[in-house]
Amino acid sequence: MNNLKHLQEGLLNWFRYSPTELKSFYSINKLCRSISQRYSTTGYLNNVVYKLLYPLIKIGLIEFYGDGKFRLSPTSILFNQHFLLACCAPESIREKIGVASVTEPFSGIAIYAYSDRVLRGFMNQGIPCNHFNLGSILSKILPLQQIIKEWEDDDIEAIGIAELCYWGEGNIWIKKDDYPKCGVFRNGNENYNKKLLRINNHQWKRIPEAKDNIDAFSLAVLFGKIYNNYNIGLSYVASEQVLSVNNQYFPLSLERLLFINTLLSGHSGADGYLGKYFINQKDVEVLNNLLDQKIVML
Repeated sequence: MNNLKHLQEGLLNWFRYSPTELKSFYSINKLCRSISQRYSTTGYLNNVVYKLLYPLIKIGLIEFYGDGKFRLSPTSILFNQHFLLACCAPESIREKIGVASVTEPFSGIAIYAYSDRVLRGFMNQGIPCNHFNLGSILSKILPLQQIIKEWEDDDIEAIGIAELCYWGEGNIWIKKDDYPKCGVFRNGNENYNKKLLRINNHQWKRIPEAKDNIDAFSLAVLFGKIYNNYNIGLSYVASEQVLSVNNQYFPLSLERLLFINTLLSGHSGADGYLGKYFINQKDVEVLNNLLDQKIVML
């Protein structure tokens, strides 16, 4: 187990001590700083809470409940015709199934070969079981523009564009003389300053705070990249049916779907922990439509 995964396991165990208790982002951040300073072999990790907490959200072990609160994900089962994924299923429940898992890629996630016996075993213990179909889920997601349309409008004239910092392509806040017509801004140099999405010269939206919408900032960054025709960091190799995500601000909700789909595919050439996801060509076309055809096809 590499050091980062070891630290993630430590954070996950902290959630397990009180699995139904909602934890605040403040308390999580405090713990992440503490364990990284104590146990990291590479010293203090920058942005450590995002390196420890966010991957656990992505793979489905930690759930976001709004108002800056998180908790261990409830026990649940997802399945397709080939495999069954058990998330946060206690050992006492799994022992009653009487069938060994095929693999356990991370503590708290177990993959079984699909069978009616295994599915019934979990259902009989009252565990929610749901069929997973990536294409069906993607087809129900609203276009990015419609999601952002619901955000609160903002009046930039009350601030003045000269006072704004712009979220540049290098994922840093910068000041420049000529800003693009669309992109992410904030009204000052501090992390707590209000963040805004410029839709065009006349329309600005206030980006919801992370405590209310954990994906809002990533969605705004993605919208700006698409509008400005920048590379969004996604590429697809059709011959291997593997999508590579090289974008640390890709929405967690979408990446979780890709991760689950990969685990349920049994595809040996994909590795969700490295941002390489299995997705068939039919489903990647649906995803590409959501992303305005910005996936690089190889």
